[in-house]
Amino acid sequence: MASKTTNVVFTESTLRSQSKTISIDKLKTIRSVTVNTGTVTHTVSGSSVTVNVSNGTATRTETSSYSPTIIGTATRTTSAGGDPSLLQSSLTAAEAGYSGYTGTLTGGTATVVSGSYTPGTTEQTKPGSPQTKTSANKNDLIDKIWVVDGAYSGWLYGNGIVVASGSEAGTTTKTTTMSSSSVGGGCQNAAGLAYNGTNVPKTISYNDGTYSGTLTKGGYTQTSCNPNYSWDKDVGAWNAYATVSITYSGTVSKPDTRVYSQTYTGTLTKPGTPGVDTRVWQKSYSGTLSSTTPSYSTTYYYSYNVTITYEDNSGQTVTVTTPVNGATLAEGGLLSITGNTLDLDSGDTVTIKYRINDGTSKAITSDTTDGTTPITFSKQLSFENGRLYDGTSDVSGQLSETATHVLYVWSEDNNGGVSPVLNRTFTVTLNRAPVINVNQTTNQTGLIESGTLTFSGSAADPDGNSFSMTWKLNNGTPQNLPVSNGVWSFIVGVTSMQEGTNTILVTATDQYGAKSTKTITLNRTTTKTPLRVSHARYKVAPPNGTTREIIAWLQREKGDLVVSGDLSIVGSGQPENYLQMSKSSAAISAIIDEDQFIGTAVTAANDVVMRLTLTSTTATSSQSAVYLVGAIK
Repeated sequence: MASKTTNVVFTESTLRSQSKTISIDKLKTIRSVTVNTGTVTHTVSGSSVTVNVSNGTATRTETSSYSPTIIGTATRTTSAGGDPSLLQSSLTAAEAGYSGYTGTLTGGTATVVSGSYTPGTTEQTKPGSPQTKTSANKNDLIDKIWVVDGAYSGWLYGNGIVVASGSEAGTTTKTTTMSSSSVGGGCQNAAGLAYNGTNVPKTISYNDGTYSGTLTKGGYTQTSCNPNYSWDKDVGAWNAYATVSITYSGTVSKPDTRVYSQTYTGTLTKPGTPGVDTRVWQKSYSGTLSSTTPSYSTTYYYSYNVTITYEDNSGQTVTVTTPVNGATLAEGGLLSITGNTLDLDSGDTVTIKYRINDGTSKAITSDTTDGTTPITFSKQLSFENGRLYDGTSDVSGQLSETATHVLYVWSEDNNGGVSPVLNRTFTVTLNRAPVINVNQTTNQTGLIESGTLTFSGSAADPDGNSFSMTWKLNNGTPQNLPVSNGVWSFIVGVTSMQEGTNTILVTATDQYGAKSTKTITLNRTTTKTPLRVSHARYKVAPPNGTTREIIAWLQREKGDLVVSGDLSIVGSGQPENYLQMSKSSAAISAIIDEDQFIGTAVTAANDVVMRLTLTSTTATSSQSAVYLVGAIK
């Protein structure tokens, strides 16, 4: 790379030695550093260059006057028994006897230099009555208070400030929730619209009587969703109605309600008679004094101009061949990223990277540049279930069908060089699940156990994808459901249904796994009707091959059960021809009656069938036949 230069200017200063740090973007190496006067050194740390200059020739001088200073001292004393507080706290230079100077001498603490003090009568003391002060302002409770109690007086001292009531200010974290609902294409989309609705505030005020403040909107949880809320005829799909619970959280505070108290105790004093004081007090003074006759000094000014010759790491370019702007991806489609990059710094390791929207940067490939030959790159991303995948890795997150998405491509080398970032826009068409329609069914009554129910409907995939269907009853195994020209049907046997509520789940799944379901709810109610009349047929094989007469005895429980008999005696292959049998009855016990049946045909034959008809006169009858025996004549 060609060398570049930059200047570092040190503006005029009274410092002959100076230092300044600058940043050179993509700095690779420093070729030289020169200065217009004096000497220069430098250090490098990454892209930061620190320049140190010294020993330059002054650019100009200034001569100025100033006042010389001295330390002045003095003393002052009181008369015998005098009051040391009357000694001045400070003296002017003239008061201290310094002619030709200005300034002030400050006094120290007065001390006794001669004399003595004879005390008077002894003073008397007693404990002061404790006094308690309270205040919401802690600073109002001073360290001591002056108390006068008759002839006694003195200071009562605080025993320490304590909190009498209330509590200090504080903060805590509070969380609450807000419910929001919206309509959208699918539960996930509707939930997102409910969360981002214009009526959903970003912050809410919080006050529970103790803590107050502002809570900030966080994440949400879908609490319910009706996937078939309204039919969108434009897209041929159901809109969903979703409700979400939005979490608000934040730090809230409470005010300081503390009330402070302090109890004061101490000793009060009753003064005695004054003593005799011959003490002489003395105070010493000192300070810096300035001469009223000026002196003169010279100030030197320096400026430097440093020239830095360097090489930086620039000159990288990148070209994106595919995709083109405005591409549209459908389910199962590929986003092909191809192109090349050129880095003019031979020997650098160059990495081509990409990013989808604001996602994480990913590497396409890395190679070493020779400074002249472009490095080509290629990457295939597959679009599945609303996401772009590099192999099995999700590189985009969920992509919205209504947004325009951006692919960013650039190159970086191992010395900090970065090419311009190129972008390509694209949109996506999300895969939609098949749509299932179920034909209206009517209530079925009077079905018997061997009966069946037929269910039918239609199905179609809005994206034209192939799909398959299944159905299952309650918790049973899913059954394949053939679809012909978009029409399906299946049969459910009455015996396979359970008493009460039954659920049939019809499912359609397209080739990419998008799934939709329809639920059919059935209620099976069984009505058991007792038989009032039943028939029993008995085929009899005559021992001698033919017969013309049969006698039978039937025992039955006493009650409303009535039995009659018929007899058919015909030749082989002839239709049955029944004649009523004669009947007589007799009681054989307290609970059993016996019926005798006799049947006679005109001509003996070999095909013999006896038919008994049992009839109950009431629907609640519980009597039954218990024994049957007969004979052939």
